Amino acid sequence: MVRCEVRLYSQHLRDNNLNYGYVWDHDLVVKTVDEQHALLNLPPPIAEKDLPSKYVRFLATYKQGALPIAYTASTTARYKRDLAKDYGILV
Repeated sequence: MVRCEVRLYSQHLRDNNLNYGYVWDHDLVVKTVDEQHALLNLPPPIAEKDLPSKYVRFLATYKQGALPIAYTASTTARYKRDLAKDYGILV
């Protein structure tokens, strides 16, 4: 899931004559959000089965709630960082 927030500043609104509510319509809102969403740099989606085996084991251990038993704190931090950076998976 991606949350995309669009912030329009008063200067931008004035430049595009969007100061007043009667100027706005559904198509304009959809167009504005789509333009901003297109600017996002998203990693390609990846399935859990496509991850390296060490990360699959790590995620299985995380789901079972046994991370403190199976991994040291530094290994847990490193795997979380690698999953977030390389695969876009937040644990």
